[in-house]
Amino acid sequence: MNGGTVRVLLAEECPVVRVGIRNVLSGINDILLIGEATTPDEILQQIYNTPSLLVLLDPCIFGNSLVDYIALIQQHCPAGKIAFFTSNYTNYMLTALMTGNARGCIVKTEPIDRILEALRTIAQGNTWVSQTVVEQLMYFANNGHDKLTNTYLTPREQEVLILIVEGKTNREIAVMLGISEHTAAKHVLEICGRLNVRSRTEAAVYALRNGLVQ
Repeated sequence: MNGGTVRVLLAEECPVVRVGIRNVLSGINDILLIGEATTPDEILQQIYNTPSLLVLLDPCIFGNSLVDYIALIQQHCPAGKIAFFTSNYTNYMLTALMTGNARGCIVKTEPIDRILEALRTIAQGNTWVSQTVVEQLMYFANNGHDKLTNTYLTPREQEVLILIVEGKTNREIAVMLGISEHTAAKHVLEICGRLNVRSRTEAAVYALRNGLVQ
C-alpha cells in the first residue's frame, strides 16, 4: 500500500482506544493513521475518495448491520482491506470472517507488537486472526449459528438477557444494573448479534426456546 506504507483508517467508538492506537502508530514509520471515524456515516465518507487503505474496525459500530455495511465499504473501496478490532465475538462478525468479507480480526488485548504484525500482514492481502477468535471460529463452524448459546455471553450480558426476557426497557435495565442507558442499549445490541437475532423480542423468544434463561 502506497510504496510499502500501510494506510489505516481507525473506526472506533471508544475515545481511550482511539488515543491509544493514535499514540502507538505515531512512532511507526511504515504505518500511517490517515483518519478516525466513530459512526457508519463517518466511515463511508472517509473511504469514499480513498483508493486503498486498511480499515481497522470495531464491528460494534455497525451492530446487526455489520455484513451490509462491509459490503458498502468494499463497494466504495474495493482495493481496501478490513480488519476487525474487537473485544467481543458476535455471530455477525464470525460470519463476515468465515465468508472472507474481512481479512482478519485483532483482539484489543493483543500486545502492541502483535497488533502491528497483524496490520502489516493484512495490508499485504493475507489473513491474520487472534488465537482466541480462531477458537470461536472453530466452534462456530462445527456447531452453526443456531447452536451458539450464552456460553459466549459475558456475565453482564446474561444479566441483561434475563431482564430483556422480563420485558424491561433499556432505561429500566440501566437503573436495575447501575449502568447508563447508552451502555444498556449497547449490551442489548451485542446480545442480538451473538444470538443472531434482529430485535430484543426475538432475543427473548430465542432465550426461552433454547433454555438460556430460567
